Amino acid sequence: MKSDFIYNPSEVGDFCHSASLTEHAGVVYSAWYGYQEKEYENGQICYSKYNDKENKWEKGKLAFNHLKNSSCGNPVIFSDKQTNSLHMFFVILQRHYWDSAQVFHSEYNLDKAEWNLPEKISIDPGVMVRHRPQLNNNGVYFIPAYDEKKISNYYL
Repeated sequence: MKSDFIYNPSEVGDFCHSASLTEHAGVVYSAWYGYQEKEYENGQICYSKYNDKENKWEKGKLAFNHLKNSSCGNPVIFSDKQTNSLHMFFVILQRHYWDSAQVFHSEYNLDKAEWNLPEKISIDPGVMVRHRPQLNNNGVYFIPAYDEKKISNYYL
C-alpha cells in the first residue's frame, strides 16, 4: 500500500472534499473540489494523475479555469470502457448553497490533456452526484445521486 498527499493548486485554498478516483488507459486520475474555507463558496474542481515513471502524483490542477467565479463541488470521475473515454460529473451552485446545485458533465480530451467545456445536465436543481456510474447489461449507465432538497436517493 502506498499513500501520498495531492495538494490543491495554490489559487484554490487549503481545504478539499469529495475525492473520486479512476483508472483510464493505464493512468490513474483523481478529482476533488478545493476551497478557501466554506465548502459552498468558490469551490473549484481540481484533478491530478499518477505518474508511474516518477512513482508519484502530479501537482493538482484546476479542471475548469473559466469557472473561477463559480462554486463547484462533488466531482465524480470515471472511465467509460464502451467508448474508451474519461468523464466527469460535478455540480455548480446556481445560488449560495447546495440546494441550488446543477449537474454538469465534461469529457477529458487526451490529445490536449484538458477537460472539455462542461455541459449542463437537465435535471432539477439540488440534485448532487454521489458515486461513479455503473453500467448495466443493456448498456445504460446508472449514476447514483441524491437530492439536497428532499434528502433522498436519486438516479440520473
